[in-house]
Amino acid sequence: MAVDLWMRLYQTVRLGHWWYGAVRTARGLEPDVVHANDANTLVPALLTTMGTPGQVVYDSHELWRRRNTRQDRWLAPAVDALVETVGTRLAAGVITVSPSIATWLQDHYHLAQTPTLVRNIPTARPTPAPAEGRLRELAGLGPEARVVSYTGSITTGRGLEETVDALALLDDDVHLVLLGYGAPQYVDRLLRRARTEGVADRMHLVGSVPSAQVPQTLADADVAVVYVRPICLSYLYSLPNKLFESIHAGLPIVAADLPDTAEVVRRHGVGEVFDARTPADLAAAIRTVLADPGHYRQAAVAAARDLTWEREAARMVALYDRVLTGRAAAR
Repeated sequence: MAVDLWMRLYQTVRLGHWWYGAVRTARGLEPDVVHANDANTLVPALLTTMGTPGQVVYDSHELWRRRNTRQDRWLAPAVDALVETVGTRLAAGVITVSPSIATWLQDHYHLAQTPTLVRNIPTARPTPAPAEGRLRELAGLGPEARVVSYTGSITTGRGLEETVDALALLDDDVHLVLLGYGAPQYVDRLLRRARTEGVADRMHLVGSVPSAQVPQTLADADVAVVYVRPICLSYLYSLPNKLFESIHAGLPIVAADLPDTAEVVRRHGVGEVFDARTPADLAAAIRTVLADPGHYRQAAVAAARDLTWEREAARMVALYDRVLTGRAAAR
């Protein structure tokens, strides 16, 4: 208990020290706009612009007040609620990553304008051919294997336990390849689960690659699993990077039935959606895709041409143009 209290005190002092340094440095720059990346930067952003013509743009990368945090504390969530309530209402513009989070923010903070949607999507580039992929090479697998890919953090809340359980329900030539990194303690638990399920020889951890190389690395997989367990509202409303990276790899998608993720998969016809509560439904969705992947691949290639960072960035630039134009008019 004492160790926990000291750690919380240390983290609070550390955060305050960072805020102080950030504000001191930023005010010296006399910024026109301060981009607050998540609610933990709203306080220094507001202090930086206080008493100046500068404006704050709040960029909510997740649903901050409903993220995956400890549920046995009350003070930190109360502070988060106060900071985000004040900061969001004072911000000259709000950016977020999914339609559902945009709606939640507008409804809860009574915003006059819907937050600007800027999804985390790779830049436009030709979709790599399967032969250009590196996942099989990294996993030591030949062309006879059917590869289910996962990319991203190897950690809790990503449905990896259920994916291992689903792998045990699939044919012996189906392999799960994980491209990413994770804490050794969690990785050890996942490996033990794979051994218990009898699929340790069909699960491969191949490390990580630079983010710009992810789509090409994934390209020789057969299907990508996009799974975030909806254990909090922020996860339920998530629109994960791995969805768009896998589409840019030209892969069929098997995605958990979360509202924003499922909408992208269904609208573009790039894969199948499964019930996030059951490994059996995930295994069934993988079987469906593996039985006839061709049209899903074609849909992914077409979707990648539409889903680009350049389109997302244009909306962010338009927001900044509005904020800066309003600041100039006020001056």
